[in-house]
Amino acid sequence: MISAFSFSEDVGEEKHMGDSQREDAKSTLVVQKYVPLKDLELTNHFLFGEVMCDPETCRTVLEIILGRKISRVKFHNREQEMEVHPLYKGIRLDVCFADEENTIYSVEIQNAKRYNIPRRSRHYQSMIDVKILPKGEYDYSGLPDGIVIFICTFDLFGRGRYCYTFENRCVEEADLPLGDGTRKIFLNTRGKNEDETDRSLIEFLHCIEHTNEMRSENKKIQQILSRVQKVKWDVEVEGRYMTTLSLLNEMKADWRAEAIVEGRAEGRAEGRAEGKQQEARRYSALTVRLLEQKRYDDLEKAAKNNDFREEMYKIFEIE
Repeated sequence: MISAFSFSEDVGEEKHMGDSQREDAKSTLVVQKYVPLKDLELTNHFLFGEVMCDPETCRTVLEIILGRKISRVKFHNREQEMEVHPLYKGIRLDVCFADEENTIYSVEIQNAKRYNIPRRSRHYQSMIDVKILPKGEYDYSGLPDGIVIFICTFDLFGRGRYCYTFENRCVEEADLPLGDGTRKIFLNTRGKNEDETDRSLIEFLHCIEHTNEMRSENKKIQQILSRVQKVKWDVEVEGRYMTTLSLLNEMKADWRAEAIVEGRAEGRAEGRAEGKQQEARRYSALTVRLLEQKRYDDLEKAAKNNDFREEMYKIFEIE
């Protein structure tokens, strides 16, 4: 996975830790290296979200993906969090916006093939719908169309396509659409069906993984690249990026120090040491998942609250 947060290989020597504990710490309890904002690719959630904060860029990206003209984007929300009830799983969308026809779009970057992405797309659409429909509304005709888009750096379905589009249709009558107004699109940056795919889409998907080296004569791609450069040289964006990275490092360092202290106290009991190593792996996995979803508040809370951390483990099915 391409990320702004790359793991360091050197966490220092701890003479009171056993060899197995020390080696495990090297792969889990590590402080993050700083990767300059200017070196990030669009696969990075932070950079992608900042670039898509611009309505015109949102419109351009949609036109490339859908292959048609899009009217002016009315509103958009970056990292929009949706929760129906505290006991039920909510979602945090990378980018969510609507056009003048009131179609709602959600666009996500996906760098890892895990956690059942097709079913996640179903959950995203349902959460968006719940937030839109007013309480007490009985006429569902007012529910707007919704399109959930995942930009994947891998081929989710293994058919070699750049684009997979899904709509609900009758099983017995294939030409009979359900008409529920929903669509789910899964893009693959590494597709192979060039002859069947619009050149603009191919270039856009190449741009996602190879942003820094991308060159194009396509005006839409040029507009996106121009927006990327504007974001990368924005002092305020750089500040937000550094704050995010600093927060992550502080939490990782604090938890690592705590683990070392507890490890020293329990290190003589092999079974308990192994349990500590397992907890370190679990926390590292949780950190990655929360970072992918930009749930920074939850990440900080998990670092300080054991009960909340255990709840997060259950939600993400981390054993």
